[in-house]
Amino acid sequence: MADQQKGLGERVGNESHDAADTGNPVKVGGHATAALRSAVTEDDRVDLSCDLAGQVRITNEDSDPLAINGDVAHDATDSGNPVKIGGRGRTSTDASVLQDDRVDAAFTRTGGLLISGTAGTTLVNLSVDTNGNSIIVGNRDHDIADTGSPVKIGFRAVEFNSDPATVSADDDRVDSIATPQGIQWVLGGHPNIINREWMATLSQTNDPIIDSVAAGSQIIITQIAVTVDADGTTTPQVRIGFGTASVPAEPTNGNSVDGMVVSLAGIAAGSGIVLGNGSGAIAIGGDGEELRITSEVPTTGKIVVTLSYYISTL
Repeated sequence: MADQQKGLGERVGNESHDAADTGNPVKVGGHATAALRSAVTEDDRVDLSCDLAGQVRITNEDSDPLAINGDVAHDATDSGNPVKIGGRGRTSTDASVLQDDRVDAAFTRTGGLLISGTAGTTLVNLSVDTNGNSIIVGNRDHDIADTGSPVKIGFRAVEFNSDPATVSADDDRVDSIATPQGIQWVLGGHPNIINREWMATLSQTNDPIIDSVAAGSQIIITQIAVTVDADGTTTPQVRIGFGTASVPAEPTNGNSVDGMVVSLAGIAAGSGIVLGNGSGAIAIGGDGEELRITSEVPTTGKIVVTLSYYISTL
């Protein structure tokens, strides 16, 4: 009988491993078991193991049945590494399924994610940061003609005369807030504004109002006021500007200089000038530059400078 089988070409396993293959493949069956079969000695002949429905049983390295349907339940603590997903390349999304039915992930034919919303199917360009988090980026580069609709950003509504909720620590995630009508609440200035006063009764030359500015830092002024009190009998000149050692030199006739904040040819007693209201930057110093003043003597009076500022680190 064995010879007859050989004559009919019904031999199985007639080519050695790594030998050239010939003939047609032999269809294989398997041994149906409800449980895993016992292990054999290495290089022993084994049966193909199938479940009772005839499906090939696949196990992992621990010989446990391999589950591909997600090994961690919803709302359970996650563990292990995620399984990378593929999907169907589509020009439009598939028809809807019943709730809790299995669905295919839908992608464009170039691998972009298809997202279906109330306005139809949309292509979103997804990038991933170094932590594996998806980054949604705009579909138009800077300085390119814009098309399509913008991505709307959300806010949490906070009623007038109400305090928004605070977070427990710096660097926590926070909500952007707006009025119930959608107008964004905005607080001008800076979270670490410094208010300073400087005074002189004598003439000054390049005296620092704000000094010890480290390299890599800048002074940002949001408001400044310069006044001469009413007891003065002269109109002193005042020049305030940025510099590492001195106020920028007074320009010659018909020329200009940069780095000045206030320059007054003469301030009458009981008067002065105010620039800014503290809600935004009015002057920005250079890297490591200090704020300095040069002024004439306010005879029988005094010059007072008040300002608000913060230090920005480059």
